[in-house]
Amino acid sequence: GKGTLETLNFLEELLDSPFQEGKYHPETIRLKEGLNRLGFDRINVNEKYGSWTTTRVKQFQSHFGLVSNGIADAPTWEKLEEILESPYQAGNKRNVNRSWL
Repeated sequence: GKGTLETLNFLEELLDSPFQEGKYHPETIRLKEGLNRLGFDRINVNEKYGSWTTTRVKQFQSHFGLVSNGIADAPTWEKLEEILESPYQAGNKRNVNRSWL
């Protein structure tokens, strides 16, 4: 059925994802900057998706009730961008973020 095909496509997309451990991608810089800003920090900002990035992505995902796979998949990007663009981020950012960890 359609569901199975969608699942297979989804899994294939994850396996091919450049946003997982050991891969390099220019957009990984944006991911890391976002996580650092939200307090999932101390990530070296470069194109490499290393084990610490994976750890931080897992923490971010489990905090927001996403599948904690350590891969920056579509729902993870959407949530990250939603929070970064939220007007609530502007004010008292540090205090809000610290309570997450």
